[in-house]
Amino acid sequence: MEIEVYKYRSVRNCLRDAYTAISENLKSVFRKTWWVVSLGAIALSFTTYFFLPNMALHVWGLENQIASFVVQSLVYLATIVFGFWVLCAFWHVINGRRWRENLPRVIVTQLLSAAIACLFKIAFDLLAKWQLSVPASPAEQQTGESASITWLFAVIGLGIVAVVTCIPLCYTFIRFMMGKHWLPFVGYGRAFRYWGTIFVAMLLIYLLAGIALAAVSLPGVILVSAQLYSQLGALGGDPLNIPGYFTPLLIATLTLFYFVVGYISLWAQLASTFLYGSIETQQAEKTKHDREENQTAIY
Repeated sequence: MEIEVYKYRSVRNCLRDAYTAISENLKSVFRKTWWVVSLGAIALSFTTYFFLPNMALHVWGLENQIASFVVQSLVYLATIVFGFWVLCAFWHVINGRRWRENLPRVIVTQLLSAAIACLFKIAFDLLAKWQLSVPASPAEQQTGESASITWLFAVIGLGIVAVVTCIPLCYTFIRFMMGKHWLPFVGYGRAFRYWGTIFVAMLLIYLLAGIALAAVSLPGVILVSAQLYSQLGALGGDPLNIPGYFTPLLIATLTLFYFVVGYISLWAQLASTFLYGSIETQQAEKTKHDREENQTAIY
């Protein structure tokens, strides 16, 4: 699959060209990725199933604690491993590198993303503790309005800081995955200069992806809701009233949903890469133009 990444594109063209590239090379992309996406979807569907309330599974786990621990550990480990594998396969489609070359970079970007998320979670928890420790006047204790407004502004401020600082990482991480540098934060200043463009592109990409996910998730949402309400009723002593094939149907539906989610994420990943290539092209043209102007001024 030949992809021309380094080409000037508008935000709209990035989205359109990503869809065109996948649709025109669908057989090639599917042949390279379907099996690993399928394995990842199966593992993730079982992980989701384990997190749903299930009285029979809970009782079995209490009676067979070692077996339950082993099964859950294997499923969770498989979900993580196949998740990294899927990302490597998708990046292989985009940058043409083998998964062994993509794997270290995928691990670095995912660990950094998790670390940044944990950092903001810690900041949010500290903010909550600070809010609870601030004494309020008797009038404020009765109404609670001042505390609520302060808390609201603090949360909004933290959210703005998170968005402003994390948006450029969408560029630097892709630059890192494309093999331009061995440090994932190189180019942060350049990305900050294109912050508005990256923000608009990410907003549109995830808005469209969210709409697509909402459409394909309806069957899974219905079955998961049925599972939740039936198990809640069972806790109250009511019969389950679900057919015997419900569990296989639920797992199969979740697997199909996550399979489709994988290729929607591939489109989002490719559209983001096209945006990165457009910024790189603009920067290269600007550098070339400045160099020519300097040479003209010298002579």
